[in-house]
Amino acid sequence: MLMIGCIDGLALGAYGHALANRYMRLSTGFPAPFALGWTQMLATIALLAGIALAVIAISGLRSARVSSRVSFQE
Repeated sequence: MLMIGCIDGLALGAYGHALANRYMRLSTGFPAPFALGWTQMLATIALLAGIALAVIAISGLRSARVSSRVSFQE
């Protein structure tokens, strides 16, 4: 899910920047230069994956610490 969101964000962000670049070039004559920074994108994906895994691990540890007696109570 995280990778799908990152790929969608990359595609839509690049498309939006291309549209903004064209609009700026036609209306003002000054383009908005754009280049994909692969290292920055990979670092962002790694950071987001690390945060997501940390959140999952913390919630898993908290749920594993519940005693078995609590699960049998009504």
